[in-house]
Amino acid sequence: SGFGDVNRGTKVVGLLEVLGRGRIGPRGRLATRCAAVHRALQGGNGSGADAFASVRGGVVRFRMPSSGRPFSPGGRFVMIAVGLGAGGTRTSRMLARHREMMDEGDSRLLSNLAVFGEAAGGIIDGLERGEWHTLRSGVNVASAAYEELGDILGAELVTAADRMVMRHTRISGGVSRPTGAGGGDLHLAYFEGEADALRFEGWAADRGFVVVPIDPDPVGVRREGSI
Repeated sequence: SGFGDVNRGTKVVGLLEVLGRGRIGPRGRLATRCAAVHRALQGGNGSGADAFASVRGGVVRFRMPSSGRPFSPGGRFVMIAVGLGAGGTRTSRMLARHREMMDEGDSRLLSNLAVFGEAAGGIIDGLERGEWHTLRSGVNVASAAYEELGDILGAELVTAADRMVMRHTRISGGVSRPTGAGGGDLHLAYFEGEADALRFEGWAADRGFVVVPIDPDPVGVRREGSI
């Protein structure tokens, strides 16, 4: 589906660069092109941020339609991806309703998207400056905006599993949010220190959730071996 198309599109762009020059080329330019391919293959849906980040490597501040810049996180925060096993409303149905409301210029939806933008800025600022309270505030605002988005679209975006994970993340001293990725079943948790993260990982694993610590690759997509 869309994810497979994105992967194929990213590989095609990278392969053309390698065949044409024997090297990947300027990484920022290639990342921008891959993000654009992502959006084109999905009919303009999605940001392309995942394609940009996988090519550029490290941690990036991304802005639509396809630009971004790398930065080094200012704090030693721990990030954990949590696979819940199932999401809420199907992405295709949610996008159809989203497009319909955008075409109508629905004021509630536009206001909600503005809040999402502010929350994303807070999360990135917290990571870049190493400010836990800024990061935590941004994540909490994003979680609330995501739940509101579900109410606006008439779709289940925040599931019972999401709420359970958010509650136990807080109990463990961290903060978390649904992401919408993976068909809605991927949750992202942030912690200020290793001890809190390990406590949460133990709880999540005991309940059958897939726990994947996040360690961003500083290089990103690369050529290995010969063609």
